[in-house]
Amino acid sequence: MCTAANLLNTSATVEKLCVFCNGKHESTKFFKAQRMSYSEKIKILKDKGYCFKCLKAGHRVAKCRYFVKCMICDKMHYAIMCTESNKYVTKPTSNNSEKEIKEQNKSVNMASISNTPQVLLQTLKVKIKGKNCSLTVRAMYDSGSQKSYIRKEIASVLGLAPLRQQLLSHSLFGGERINEELHNVYKLN
Repeated sequence: MCTAANLLNTSATVEKLCVFCNGKHESTKFFKAQRMSYSEKIKILKDKGYCFKCLKAGHRVAKCRYFVKCMICDKMHYAIMCTESNKYVTKPTSNNSEKEIKEQNKSVNMASISNTPQVLLQTLKVKIKGKNCSLTVRAMYDSGSQKSYIRKEIASVLGLAPLRQQLLSHSLFGGERINEELHNVYKLN
């Protein structure tokens, strides 16, 4: 039966702890780490057994399987670990240019790390037809994605049968890559 109750989203949340402060946020989003020296950050990561590249526990950088790319220098680490973030800051010749350099540096840092907990995404209502019924659902519009996705629950309610399965690896913001997973491929009307 096709009902809204069948579309209930019951997702579990995984609590992330920051390696630098043990706070309940990702290590890449710890604003105070920007003010720490590179050697301080490396010491913390080394002492706790974390990877210098992906900031995750359980392996070292030589064994890291994550794809990470710095938004500042394009090297294989998160921007929070970049040694080149202050590369373009020079000695000011006057108070005005000192203020300008500080503002410029601040914008570079804010581009790589955000303390905002919410992200606004474009959505639209779409009507999709399946074997069992048709539904109007809210779809997320992602102009940067190369694929379209449907929740397993919605595919089940619509009575869709998978055409085939495909092995996919997803790249996320900041260049982080998730391990390959097998996904069902459906045809929608």
